[in-house]
Amino acid sequence: MDDKIALDEISEQASERVPMVSVALVTYKHEAYIREALDSILMQRVNFSYEIVAGDDCSPDGTQDILREYADRHPGRFVLLLREKNLGATANSYDIKCHCTGRYIAQLEGDDFWTDPDKLQKQVDFLEAHPEYIGTAHMHNVVDENSCPIKGIDGYCEPGRFTMKDYLVEGNLPGQTATLVYRNIYRNPLHDYSIEARAHDFRSDVTVTLILLSLGDIYTFTDSMSSRRLVRKVGETNWNSVSMTRDLKVDECLLSARLLCWRRKEFGPTEAGNARMRMWQENALIVFLKHPGKRRLEALKEVVGEISGPGFLIFRCLGLIPGIIKRKLKRNV
Repeated sequence: MDDKIALDEISEQASERVPMVSVALVTYKHEAYIREALDSILMQRVNFSYEIVAGDDCSPDGTQDILREYADRHPGRFVLLLREKNLGATANSYDIKCHCTGRYIAQLEGDDFWTDPDKLQKQVDFLEAHPEYIGTAHMHNVVDENSCPIKGIDGYCEPGRFTMKDYLVEGNLPGQTATLVYRNIYRNPLHDYSIEARAHDFRSDVTVTLILLSLGDIYTFTDSMSSRRLVRKVGETNWNSVSMTRDLKVDECLLSARLLCWRRKEFGPTEAGNARMRMWQENALIVFLKHPGKRRLEALKEVVGEISGPGFLIFRCLGLIPGIIKRKLKRNV
């Protein structure tokens, strides 16, 4: 780490012009849960300053009123971004982070909550002592809409160092959104992080993980320090509910291909990245052939890369068929 940069950051902390942590709080229609989330932030025992940057995506319920209430009770603690027009989940999340001024960012969504009052201190202490890591995560609990643990579901993740290989090859995530604390890469961006808002309209966890791992490894604690709320109901606006009406195979193909294209553009091609891209091109073709449809065709065109008209698409798809057959044969051996 450059000595001048390190000294400048220490000076900023000493003058208290910049908080150590910005809590990026994403909310939408969380009136029933937001108090639990806010109280879990405010219960944190820390020896540093922090701000809560809360972005509400034009909730039609009382979420914004509750945010104002807490901001009034804790002057100077909150930065409120109360949208008058709906941006969408990932666009809202990205904009919140662009407003974070802290040295580190801790993520939380308004229907989840933290359970350990020392969570922030533990994760910040680790990052202060280990500059080789870009961020940290940890295990978590899974609860229902009444905050009761759901039996048979846990938030286990592999402890220790989590690398790009774990992400690309194994297809894993280091932890759920509420578990992440990482260096604020948005203050002086070295790359185009707006991919978070563009790769998918709802899911940012996969995107943020790829961005972070492109910059360094993530350390995962064995401690369980947060709770993720799992609700699946028709009409609800959380991802688990919305996903019931989505074509998830198309979503997965598009998201993965867009992220791999972004990484290749920002960091250059890699053998592992090229292999994954070929795999998602094959997957997009399989998805379309199994159940042809307009959206699946549009997804196939994007994933394959229609750069020379329909003829190129047909040529590229024919080139993918041997790889598909090879993968099928391997599975049957």
